Amino acid sequence: MSSQTKKRVLSGMRSTGKLHLGNFVGALDNWVRMQDQYECFFFIADWHALTTDYADTSQVKQNSIEVLLDWLAAGLDPERCTMFIQSHVPQHAELHLLFSIRAWWTFDIRQPAREFRCRARPRCIPL
Repeated sequence: MSSQTKKRVLSGMRSTGKLHLGNFVGALDNWVRMQDQYECFFFIADWHALTTDYADTSQVKQNSIEVLLDWLAAGLDPERCTMFIQSHVPQHAELHLLFSIRAWWTFDIRQPAREFRCRARPRCIPL
């Protein structure tokens, strides 16, 4: 890595409502400082917000806008970092699918029943 190459940071925040002091002290304050030291990518995790707001999704879009406005007010600068909304990047869903398959496969291959089935059938191909 050359001395001119910045390390990358990826972090996100769920859009479940108005940000609170913990968001500012715990994350945003650090993000603002990191903008010049790292190549930063910050995302609004609107899909992650559905883990708690699944019954009523009507506010997710508005909450995402509010989060973005709070980020700008806190000092995140679109000229110095990349900000995006999770659901606007379809590769997030694709990666989730691929990682889910891989995670299950690594769990599954350690299972005695699967090992037994594969030993019984020499042509058994792991997932």
